[in-house]
Amino acid sequence: MLPYYSSQSESAAFDIASEHLAALTNSSSAEVEAIRGFIAFRRWRWLEAEQHFQLSLAKNPDIATTHVWYSQFLSAVGQLDTAMSHAQTAYELDSVSAVINDRLATTYLWVGQDKESRLQFTAGANLGFASYLNPSYLILLLRSDGFEALRFSLHSLHPDGNLEPLIENIQNLKDLAARPGIIKIIEQSIQVGALMPRLEFGMWVVLEQWAHAAETIEKFSAVSENSP
Repeated sequence: MLPYYSSQSESAAFDIASEHLAALTNSSSAEVEAIRGFIAFRRWRWLEAEQHFQLSLAKNPDIATTHVWYSQFLSAVGQLDTAMSHAQTAYELDSVSAVINDRLATTYLWVGQDKESRLQFTAGANLGFASYLNPSYLILLLRSDGFEALRFSLHSLHPDGNLEPLIENIQNLKDLAARPGIIKIIEQSIQVGALMPRLEFGMWVVLEQWAHAAETIEKFSAVSENSP
């Protein structure tokens, strides 16, 4: 999990983690299978991820983290009701986890329950989770026209300033007439490497640029397949 709380490379961290997992005496435990599933998921190897998550749950269905990660995976492949079920199970197992509250907030968001989502994001924040670290929270802000909070979140995620053109025009994301200009800004940001993969994909979805969104998935899938 270090890449999500530090500047460590995700790919490098996953390589090290995989080496440690392989060296464990009990290298097929529920916890190990869950971690392998998470790594496969984050590397866009979704069929492999599904197999590991199912193995983990079969070995031990009472690990909250497994349900959280599996919920994330299920959301990514469009199984929103099942993703919600696993997020709720994780919450039942550990209701005071900041990450689990944040995950449940995200599942509420995907099924259109924005009020419940906001309450759960608030609960997660009160427990110590910075909501702006979750790109899903940015979607909630956009839906509610919370542009100032959205600007703050994007500034926090990209303090290097490379995203300034987008931040300055963030209020135009919903304006169809302004959409060609926004698309051009996104394309320029991608060319200079100013967007993290999840935000790149998310921006295309928000702008309903489905071909670009599919290309983003294919691009990062190819990168992960070529990694060690």
